[in-house]
This record gives sequence, C-alpha cells and structure tokens, in this order.
Amino acid sequence: MKGRLEVYDTPHTLVEAVAVQVQQLLSRAVAGRGAASLAFSGGSTPRHIYELLATDRFRAKIDWNRVHCFLGDERCVPPFHPESNFRMISDALLNKITIPDKNVHRVKTELPPEEAAEAYEKEIRNLFQLKTGEFPEFDVLLLGMGEDGHTASLFPGTTAVNETEKLATAVQGPTVKIPRVSLTFPTINHAAEIIFIVSGKGKAAILQQVLNGTVMNYPAQMVNPLKGRLTWMVDRNATMQLEGVH
Repeated sequence: MKGRLEVYDTPHTLVEAVAVQVQQLLSRAVAGRGAASLAFSGGSTPRHIYELLATDRFRAKIDWNRVHCFLGDERCVPPFHPESNFRMISDALLNKITIPDKNVHRVKTELPPEEAAEAYEKEIRNLFQLKTGEFPEFDVLLLGMGEDGHTASLFPGTTAVNETEKLATAVQGPTVKIPRVSLTFPTINHAAEIIFIVSGKGKAAILQQVLNGTVMNYPAQMVNPLKGRLTWMVDRNATMQLEGVH
C-alpha cells in the first residue's frame, strides 16, 4: 500500500485524532513561514472533525488569520444549498471562528461548471503565484473515499480522473447526478500532507481493494504524493477486511 495506515477504535477517536493532526500541521506551517493552506473534504465524518475544530479546545490553537481554506471538490449547487460542501463547512466551522473572508476560497457555483472550474483554478494560481505548469502545495489536504473508490469528485469512468494539466476540473457524466468541480490528481499529489479519512463497515471492502489491490481499478489508488506524505486515518470498522490489522 501507499502511505501509512493509522487505525482508531471508534469513529469518535478517529475524529479526535484527525482534528489534532490538522491543528498541529497548520500550526507548524504558520510557525514556519507565517501562513498555511487547508483543502477541505466533504462528508459526514469530516463534518464532525470541523465541528471539533470549532470548539474552544481547538479554536485558539490555530491562527485562522493566517490560514487559507479551499474545497477539494464541490457540487454545482447554490452556496447555501443543502448539498453544498461550502455550506456544510461554513455551518460546522467557518461561521464559528474568526477568519478573514479573503482567506476562504469557495468554488463559484453560480457559474456553469466549466467556468466555475476555470475561475477556481485562476484563484488558486493567483494566490500561490504559480507559473504555467506549476501546481500548488497545500499544507494539508483532506480526502474521503466513496464505496465506488472515488475521492474528491474524481469518479470512476469520468474524464476528470485522467486530467493531467488543470488544477481543477468540471466533473460531469452519466454517473454524476449533479455536476461538480474537483481538484485534479496532479493538484492533490503535490500536497505536503494528504490525509484519507475512512469510517464505517460500509467502506471495509473498498478500503481493502484500494490498499491491497494490485490493479489500478479505483480513482483513490491514484493518490500518490510526489514529495509529501500520505496517511490513511481509519476506524476499526473500516478495516474489517484488512488482513493483519485486527
């Protein structure tokens, strides 16, 4: 398998561990160069992590004035639609902390998907001052994984999986009910710290295939950091089909 595997006994201890890890990594980046960048994942388990980061225990430990926040992917719905990752992250964390508006970089889903992806890429390029062909290096990038092996909004069978030049791309197709915008694999793989968060028995089969499979059948298998570190942080239920873990 690529990366390292950390197993936690319960969903609660998993959420706790990820929150601590995110806080420490962001604080280290801020201390080292005066700024940090975080790319959020959608999903129910990440929501609990963001809610924990918004509590008194964590809030003062992160200098959010120096953290720039991004979305790993977003559904093309209005920003306060129930299906919006931005809304979920805002409700769970951003509305509960003091962070400058200019530090929050959402996908402009009021635009058509292709235009939204281009605008998002331009915003990232400008912030990181990237030249043509360069990719950003997010300090922390959080990922989830679907039961079909997708991650971010990079679904099996979509052209977005094979994108090699763009930082962000529109994701559309017969298996994607709502068009989306997603960071691409080259962008993901340039991150300094990539954390996969996987929880529940429903993810046990796909986790086993992604970690131990010898054939590249699933998008999640394409996460392979160039210079950074990949960590799988999972709960015990998600490891039920992994040999040697229990």
